[in-house]
Amino acid sequence: MKRVQFVGACTFITLYLAVNLFVLARNAVGDAGAHEATYFFTWDMFPGHVTESTRKVALGRTAQGHYRQLIPNPWLQYRGGINLDLSRASMDRPGLRTHILANQALKLWSHQRPQEAADDPVTHVLLLDQHWPRKFNLPSDLYERWSGEPKPAEFHSWRVFGEYDVAGNAIRSKP
Repeated sequence: MKRVQFVGACTFITLYLAVNLFVLARNAVGDAGAHEATYFFTWDMFPGHVTESTRKVALGRTAQGHYRQLIPNPWLQYRGGINLDLSRASMDRPGLRTHILANQALKLWSHQRPQEAADDPVTHVLLLDQHWPRKFNLPSDLYERWSGEPKPAEFHSWRVFGEYDVAGNAIRSKP
């Protein structure tokens, strides 16, 4: 009986340490929030407080080298955020389904403007992530009172997190 309890305790401790090391390694790599189970493994005091704002953008490059903005687009029904400028693609923080929305927008664009789509079709899609510290969401006067300095004009940066051709061949995804 004692032997069974000892083996059970050792197995539990080993599994517990292995799962913690796995989650810690994923946090170190930067892929912390990819699954809902990571909620139970928090390394900070405020696990639900995100300190940056993001916006997802998809651009389609045409055969002639022009760019079309696929996401956000006028056909998306949902508009969220304080200024009502966030699309439903921005709700997907890891960007796992942004390519599906980009393909849907590409089909809608082809149906809305068939002549333009036939003359200069989109051949390549870039998935971009615009991000900035959340403190810059404050209005300019409130930000200036809070920080003591004027709000900068440019405060966001861009990251390409996916790239594929329209045939569906992934060129780059999540670096």
